[in-house]
Amino acid sequence: MSIVLLAFPNAPKVSQEAIQKEGELDDRLERRIGEIVNTSEPGEVDLAYIMHVLCYEEIEGLPPGGGLVSKRQTIEEILHRLCPNTRPDDGRYLRSTFLKPMKLLKEPQADPDP
Repeated sequence: MSIVLLAFPNAPKVSQEAIQKEGELDDRLERRIGEIVNTSEPGEVDLAYIMHVLCYEEIEGLPPGGGLVSKRQTIEEILHRLCPNTRPDDGRYLRSTFLKPMKLLKEPQADPDP
């Protein structure tokens, strides 16, 4: 199997502004994940828990079309840096939650006991 890449001289270059915004987003995520870790019970924090908490928050600067899921790898790296003993995610949470429409996750649940 082979692949040929053509790079044209006038092709768009990586924007320094985009790199800066990505770094700022990663910093915001790291601060917020640190807050979640510090206010949670020991053993409660894993990637699924962090993703669940973050999916209900308005996070400025998430990529359009990808949202929080597009930052999953970064979130996992931050979590393992802050909590080295957390186990790696096997993808079950991603498949079971984030493949559902996000709008359904954000709708309030009716109280069964009025």
